[in-house]
Amino acid sequence: MAANVNQVEEMGPDSDVEVSHYVAEVAGRLQRRLADVTSQIHRALERQIPDLRREARIMDLLGASIEGNVDTMLHALQYDIAVEHVEAPTAALEYARRLAQHGVPVNALVRAYRLGQRRMNELIFAELRATEIPDSMRVAVIEAMNAAIFEYIDWMSQQVVAVYEDERERWLENQNALRGCGCANSWPQPRASMSTRQPRRFAIRCAGTMSG
Repeated sequence: MAANVNQVEEMGPDSDVEVSHYVAEVAGRLQRRLADVTSQIHRALERQIPDLRREARIMDLLGASIEGNVDTMLHALQYDIAVEHVEAPTAALEYARRLAQHGVPVNALVRAYRLGQRRMNELIFAELRATEIPDSMRVAVIEAMNAAIFEYIDWMSQQVVAVYEDERERWLENQNALRGCGCANSWPQPRASMSTRQPRRFAIRCAGTMSG
């Protein structure tokens, strides 16, 4: 580490090579704490965005989405991968679809990424304080990591919103088609005394008629 510090002082605080070195070091330290970082962001989002509070399976998928995003983001920082070469985590895309199917407002999804970005920045700052970085390099490292995270979140937000909107449109079209298929004329109307589950069976039959 001492040799690196001397090299930084000789090359100056604007050395891209040394900035990348410390960015990779901080990202690697956070990568080794992936489960803890994921858990902290998960708790923050659940606490601050009530619309995201759903049944256990959806909450588990939220956790997988966060873990996938954090893992991808940290690998991009660690290995200096440009955001346009990063693939969106499968769990993140699927989570966007599930929110669309459950009618969760898209603003909740976008806000989750913004709040996740803020919490990630806080964790990075804490890790930077625990990392031996020359004072002359610290600001440059912070700026580099902030810029990279902003680019990733901006890119990922566009990806998941597009997936959300496509899924929401498809889901609504299916619901409208089901209601307008005309099967109500083919099946007897349930009496008031029938179980509330009976209309759902008619809907299932209707869907079967459409698929046939």
